[in-house]
Amino acid sequence: MDLCQQWLDCIEKQDWHSLAAFAKPADFVIKTIPSDLDNFLKTVKAAELVTDESDSKLPLKAKIIFLKCISNSCLDGYKDEKYDIKSSTNCNNFYQNLYEEASGWTSVNKENGIENGGSKENSIYPYTGYFPYEHVIIWVVKTISEFGELESKKSLMEEQVELLCVGLRFLCNFLAFAINLSYGNDKSAIPSYFDDEKFKNAIIEFVSNEKIPIVKVSCCFVNNMIKNFDKSFHDSMDMIKLTKKLMKSTISDVYVAWDTLSIMLQKSYYLKDIYDKIEEDEDKDKDKDENKDKDEKKKEEYEGGKLHLLDIIYQEVSSNVHKVGDEKKFILHEDVVEYLSDKFKRNCDIILNTKDGKLKNIEPTEVSIILDILGILTSNPNGDEAIKLRDDRSLLISSTYLLKAIQMVGKEPNNFFTPIQKLSELSLADNYDCCKDDKTESADHVCARTIKTHPAYGFKVGLIRLIGNLVYQHEKNQNLVRENQGIPLLLDCCNLDARNPLIIQWTTLAIRNLLENNRENQEIIRKSVKIGQIDSATMRELGLTLNENSDGDAIGIIPLPKKS
Repeated sequence: MDLCQQWLDCIEKQDWHSLAAFAKPADFVIKTIPSDLDNFLKTVKAAELVTDESDSKLPLKAKIIFLKCISNSCLDGYKDEKYDIKSSTNCNNFYQNLYEEASGWTSVNKENGIENGGSKENSIYPYTGYFPYEHVIIWVVKTISEFGELESKKSLMEEQVELLCVGLRFLCNFLAFAINLSYGNDKSAIPSYFDDEKFKNAIIEFVSNEKIPIVKVSCCFVNNMIKNFDKSFHDSMDMIKLTKKLMKSTISDVYVAWDTLSIMLQKSYYLKDIYDKIEEDEDKDKDKDENKDKDEKKKEEYEGGKLHLLDIIYQEVSSNVHKVGDEKKFILHEDVVEYLSDKFKRNCDIILNTKDGKLKNIEPTEVSIILDILGILTSNPNGDEAIKLRDDRSLLISSTYLLKAIQMVGKEPNNFFTPIQKLSELSLADNYDCCKDDKTESADHVCARTIKTHPAYGFKVGLIRLIGNLVYQHEKNQNLVRENQGIPLLLDCCNLDARNPLIIQWTTLAIRNLLENNRENQEIIRKSVKIGQIDSATMRELGLTLNENSDGDAIGIIPLPKKS
């Protein structure tokens, strides 16, 4: 009995167990191209059964089986190619007409001396390597759109969820393996069947659905759309809403959502287009949500905010900056690097407004994260990002003058830039939270949590790190720092400070980079006059002190004499 007839018999008898045995998705993987007409015909029949909209249409469980089969047919198998029906039959189903026509292709081709379907030019249809997927896609898009509207009202049933996931998986396979981008003159244009508002809204909602399988396959679809259509996809979607939904899923530890955002963040246009718009959108949301409790609003602000995007960039560049070639999975476009640098230069002095501990908005934290990103990008001297940033003189000048301002503010007592040099001033008890929710943070109240959650924590050392990276083996930048009195400034920063871990080490490295192969900078250090030793309270609390040798040319660290 013909395989397709066996399917029809099982459907008529509603024998789903036997249908699953006869219609195996694994049998639809096209192992070799050219393929034969039998493979083409059974794929056409499967497409006919899936897209059947008649009164006797299949139940969902049967459609799921056949849609899986079609999905497998484009895994390194068939490529998409349109076909115009030649027959005059009145069937509403495209694939039913195609099946009737294709059944007679073998005899027609043999009469013309063409075996196995031939090529595009000399056969009725090149069925040995191509398949017209368009009408399956239209049906899947329509179904996903309907499920999107249904999901907004009530939760989908189990079979509907499975069909949704299988449908999206088919679209992913199609975009990854079978799509033919040669249709029309504009290869970057999105096909009309994807440019449906209900469908796009459904995808946006599904990337943050409570059902993780739906989220994963929806994010995969977005990934494939970005890879195939790039800017066209960006322009066609509500990217603010899509971004917020993706961020919500990343907080739920859905890695593929993180991966989707990281792909978008590498594009030259994405961050510049949505960054400030997200802030405007957040302000509208805050006006609507005044009745929500403080913790809930804070969480939602983070989920939908700019800080989360910056955090993704920070983590991605941290893990990729020293990788090369194919190992490097995250590469920021030079326009994005320039955008972040300009953002930092315009807003970096905002950090000074936090000296009394008052945080009116997220901008100081935003500046702090961007500084960390720039510090990482410049840490690989051979990286394209570092080369571009080292040529940005205004970035180096802004960083030097900001460091000077922070150092001056830090000499004032009791603010968030005042160095902490006594361990006794810092509560390090891990099991005791001395900061209550109703307590306002201030510079007078010093504890580990207050310090580490403030944007000023590590900011000075971040600036020193950036300056040190920007002057590395770059004579013009070395001279620029010297001309702006940066060397004495860095020397003045060589003090232990609990607010800036490893500040002495980073300052030493920055000075080393300033002196390398630069005689004028070396001369400044050579002419420096020793006026005394730093009396560090932190070292004394640790039972240590500095000791100068008899010649006065070396200083060591020794234990304090024991009290008798």
